Amino acid sequence: MPDQSIDPRDVERTRQFIRQLVAEINQLSGADIPPQQFYGEFLQRVVQAVAAVGGAVWSREGNSPPRLQHQVNFAMSGLLDEAAGAGGHVPLLLNSFANGQAKLIPPQSGAGAGADRDAGANQSDWSLLLAPMQVDKQTLGVVELLLDPNRRPTALENAVRFVQELCDIGAGYLKNRQLRQMLSQQHLWSQLESFVREIHSSLTPKEVSFIVANEGKRMVSCDRLSVALVYGRKAVVEGVSGQEVIERKSTLVQLMTRLCNTVLQSGENLLYTGEQRDDLPPAVRDALDDFVAESGSKVLAVTLLRTIDKEGAAGKPFGCLLGEQLEDATAGGSLVPRMEVVAQHGAIALSNAMAHYRVFMLPVWRAVGNATEWMRGNRLAKVAVAVGGIVLVTALMILIPIELRMQGKGKFLPETRRIVYAEEDGVVDSVLVKEGQIVRRDDLLVELRNEQLLLELNNRNNEIARAQAAKDSFGASLSPDGQASGGPNRPPESSAQLIIALNDIKTHTKARDLIQKRLETSKVRSPIDGMIATWEPQMRLRRKPVKRGEELLTVSQVEGKDADGRDVRWVLEIKMPEHKMGHIRRSESARVARNDPEKLKAYFILSSHPQKQFSAHVEMIATTAEFDQDLKEHIVMIRIVPEDVVRIRVESEDDETDPNIKRVSKVLMELQDGTSLPLNPQAEVRAKVDCGKWSMGYVLFREMFEFVYETIIF
Repeated sequence: MPDQSIDPRDVERTRQFIRQLVAEINQLSGADIPPQQFYGEFLQRVVQAVAAVGGAVWSREGNSPPRLQHQVNFAMSGLLDEAAGAGGHVPLLLNSFANGQAKLIPPQSGAGAGADRDAGANQSDWSLLLAPMQVDKQTLGVVELLLDPNRRPTALENAVRFVQELCDIGAGYLKNRQLRQMLSQQHLWSQLESFVREIHSSLTPKEVSFIVANEGKRMVSCDRLSVALVYGRKAVVEGVSGQEVIERKSTLVQLMTRLCNTVLQSGENLLYTGEQRDDLPPAVRDALDDFVAESGSKVLAVTLLRTIDKEGAAGKPFGCLLGEQLEDATAGGSLVPRMEVVAQHGAIALSNAMAHYRVFMLPVWRAVGNATEWMRGNRLAKVAVAVGGIVLVTALMILIPIELRMQGKGKFLPETRRIVYAEEDGVVDSVLVKEGQIVRRDDLLVELRNEQLLLELNNRNNEIARAQAAKDSFGASLSPDGQASGGPNRPPESSAQLIIALNDIKTHTKARDLIQKRLETSKVRSPIDGMIATWEPQMRLRRKPVKRGEELLTVSQVEGKDADGRDVRWVLEIKMPEHKMGHIRRSESARVARNDPEKLKAYFILSSHPQKQFSAHVEMIATTAEFDQDLKEHIVMIRIVPEDVVRIRVESEDDETDPNIKRVSKVLMELQDGTSLPLNPQAEVRAKVDCGKWSMGYVLFREMFEFVYETIIF
């Protein structure tokens, strides 16, 4: 054959192609992908790199025969058709796993008839290249390639070295996978240690079941793990992962309980992978079908919990674990062994908890044991002294009476107050007052703007102007007899149009006057003389949309005379919880029955002066209860009048920004002893109402007695 020159560009392209394949193999070796995917992509690139006819990747675990992981056109060699151990191909692979060296086997070569068959033979028409994949001098895989036997010997030798280098790169994947498996095993051991420690932390079956279900779910790596225990003859679901409370009336829990009972009666574990199983007992199959239809589980496994005797033999099942995969239908292989590990350790903890639970009158025996242990030695005399002391204290608690006082929270504020409401819908256009400002009756407080009313007013004015123009166009007005003036020559139509124009002017004028009155009510004015008691009204109300009847401001009359000519009083309005009102109403009824003019005594302290107590008396008790959003309970309002307060004096000063505005600068509470204390308007107070004398034990432990009566006795 004549020599054919080789194009250097083809050579360079081939080199670039091989470099790219090597880079891809290097990237594959560091990827975290499944072995089957790695073997397939790795072999494909090795075959392309050496232009092989085909190839295969083999793996081996222990002394088992080599296992084919992936192949590309390798079936054409006929080597896959050999019966196990009948041909010479398997010994070739075993030798490659044993010596860990790359080698080239010519076609139709090796041990002949009657020779040592363990040496292996290549009975195909292709040259076989076998290269090991080693990790720490241990062969974990062998790459086998079919090469054209007509290649030059030097090309075949280069291919052997090159494939071995590629296998060394690919072995990095196997090494990384071993490291990941070691880390996974280490993590699994840590999980198991934590799991065992947690499940043995309690001796209550429900608590242990809850721990086994939730901690075991992480170990099993399933979507839901449930625990069922046998009480008597029936199993009860005691723990479901992710649920603190089990709804036993739900359809899912009832079907789960039925499935666990049928599996426990069968005495065998159950595995469901999505396929119909005709080998199951009819009761188990029916319960399984109903549960799967309700839960939608793709994979389901039930592992029985058994006690282990001293000889290590498994006893009768006393419960079971039910693990489910709701999405992944391929997890059945790993679900069962992990559940067996959880069941092995969980059965011990649950068995101990069940044995502890079955002890008759366990709380009593535990208390007796603790008391017996504690009273050993010289403690008996101490116990007698302690019991005598308790009896003495109890007698004192019963025999000594003290005052019973009901406590509530409230505010100290002026008796005369008015809440200012919006009389029209609108948007707050301007707030003309500040907190603490002194205002007089009919002073303008807030201006509302109602765009709809303004638009309607403008429309009415336009209608009036239009009707006026129509009237003026006729140049006449109606005469007293209803006829239009202007002479006998005026047409009758003009008179009718003039009448219509005048009626329109009258109608629209009345409507305009009504709108103007409504606009006037948009100017909110003070109903009384007093002080603005609303906090930061300009910030709270400015540009705020309001509805008719919505609260805007509070005006409190802090001094002077009220509408009846009496001095303005400051009173306490106390929110008393409804459950405390029984004693107060009972004391008030007793006072009225004996015609006692003296009101019920009360005492209060101010939050701003908690160190001083003030005397007062109850003036009024509301007849109905209401729900308080702040206290989150029903309350009854009580009005209490202070007795130590002579009068409330208010001092005012000019506003810093507007000297025409007077603001309350100080509120002083003058007392009977001649002293005065500064007071905040609407100050927070705590008040107590006397309810007569009761035994000291009841006064001190009243709330506990009421709780026991309401929750246990009643």
